[in-house]
Amino acid sequence: HTPLPPPRAITAQVALTPLVTVPNLVGNTVQEAGQMLGPNLRLGEVTRTETSEAKEGVIIGQNPTPDTRVRVGSGVNVQVAVTPLVTVPDLVGKDLTEANATLVRRGLRVGNVTEQISEGEPAQVLTQDPLSGGKVNVGTPVNLVIRKPPAPQVLIDADNSSPASGKPVSFHAGLHPQLPGAQYQFFFGDKSATDWTSQPTATHTYADGGSYNAHAVARIQGNEFSSGTIVLRVLQVSLAPNPSQAARDETIRFTAAMKPATPGVEYHFVFDDGSETGWGGVSTA
Repeated sequence: HTPLPPPRAITAQVALTPLVTVPNLVGNTVQEAGQMLGPNLRLGEVTRTETSEAKEGVIIGQNPTPDTRVRVGSGVNVQVAVTPLVTVPDLVGKDLTEANATLVRRGLRVGNVTEQISEGEPAQVLTQDPLSGGKVNVGTPVNLVIRKPPAPQVLIDADNSSPASGKPVSFHAGLHPQLPGAQYQFFFGDKSATDWTSQPTATHTYADGGSYNAHAVARIQGNEFSSGTIVLRVLQVSLAPNPSQAARDETIRFTAAMKPATPGVEYHFVFDDGSETGWGGVSTA
């Protein structure tokens, strides 16, 4: 048998990696988390999770969990909140009330509303921004352009723009577009007017000659719309004798005058004693 060597003492040295405590990163941003980990730990995998429970970009979870003891240099994985995106609905053609309800159901809201004059139904959506089909954050405002129908137009005409004083004149008011329930009032320019009436016609007689500006107003659901003015030249002939009383065979001078003054007027005098003049441009006889 071979004798065994005498026993010897063996010394072993074990290197222990120092441990550090993982801080609580929840509620902080990724940038803040990097500063909190310091030189002993590092940021690991960053995953994004859709949630409406936390603000966008905030850490909502981590691994290892807070207060865990880990080796120096270990990585800490984090979950970051991402606001869920919603699809913008198609609002074109809907009225403003319906468009608002549609947006609320999607978690969106109406932004700026502007009007554009256009024929068609009032308050109907013409365009939207963002466009339908786009992906946006919850709560994003959607700006709308809605239709505003043009104001009704009121037109007025008369059957005679140069009537003689004392002769009736017929007026007619036209409303475009035609709207049911409209009422009309006529102003004749001589400080007289009609009451409100459902009839778009009126008749008026001017007592004196002169120029008069007439117009009409239409009233619909409490809103009033005025026409432009039309000018009527009401003609009136005056006759002045000189002297106003005369003896038999005494000469009387008659002077006629047209109001308002009108170029190209011809006069014809009838004296009621069987005599008269011809037509001519002379205003005296």
